[in-house]
Amino acid sequence: MNKVILIGNVASTQKLNATTVINMATNEVFKDKEGNKVTHTEWWSVKTFGKLSEVVDAYIKKGDLIYVEGRQRTEKANNEKEYKHIYADVIKMLSKKDENTNQSVTEPDKSETLQPKTTQPEPNDLPF
Repeated sequence: MNKVILIGNVASTQKLNATTVINMATNEVFKDKEGNKVTHTEWWSVKTFGKLSEVVDAYIKKGDLIYVEGRQRTEKANNEKEYKHIYADVIKMLSKKDENTNQSVTEPDKSETLQPKTTQPEPNDLPF
């Protein structure tokens, strides 16, 4: 199974035909041997296709905090150098400067399998 889940900030987006590439950063904060706080930033290239690409291009901008679910792929460029990309299946906008907070963006044909439906129990069904 090849599954990647990322939460990070958008650095830039680039529209390329039917593809939108999101460059994003994730941060990991930890303490080193001396007890100093250290932040490690990892950069990611996330590719979106089709309808997901159109929605990302319209709504996701630099600085947004997003959740990405997808799979990692390695591609070779013309110079034979290998590049790792995340192919997104689901993107959720976690923070937005306008009213679109917590909007989910998914491929239409994959939304049923990638986003399991959960139901809230009735108040009388609670075990306490």
